[in-house]
Amino acid sequence: MRNYIHKKRDAYLWIIEKILFLEKKLGPKDERTSQRNLYNKFTQKVLEQTYVLVKANPHATIGLCDAVFDGDHLKLIERLEHRPQDQLTYLRTLLKEKHEDIKSTVNNITNMNMDVDAGNRSIKYLKKHLKLACKLEPNTVFSIVETACKQNCLQIEAFIKICKDNK
Repeated sequence: MRNYIHKKRDAYLWIIEKILFLEKKLGPKDERTSQRNLYNKFTQKVLEQTYVLVKANPHATIGLCDAVFDGDHLKLIERLEHRPQDQLTYLRTLLKEKHEDIKSTVNNITNMNMDVDAGNRSIKYLKKHLKLACKLEPNTVFSIVETACKQNCLQIEAFIKICKDNK
């Protein structure tokens, strides 16, 4: 079992290394079509397999997104749109791993102290998580809303509306 876990972790590292290698080989101003196509095809294949990556290891998938997709978790979340349970798993893991970052961005956006885009992304994560939980795991909804209240999220009216709309 331990060897299997190491192989899965190695697969994520291999993907990260290959994408970074292709980026380095391409260079910032490289317009060589064959190199650009190879890079685009490889990253597209990785994105197409997001659900497989999430099922195997959602924590490593978050690390992969941070490393090669500049932390654009919405890109991966959108790829999981037709797989709501995998989407919920990814969001739950993301919210746990990035708890402090999300909490500070949500709190700071209300105080106008930070990047509004980052705050809006965090609120999107929270809202999407709640919507999926209402549909797939209704017994977890109260704790999700309670956590949002503890984080001083001023979106509580929106959260209540999500709960009402997704009974």
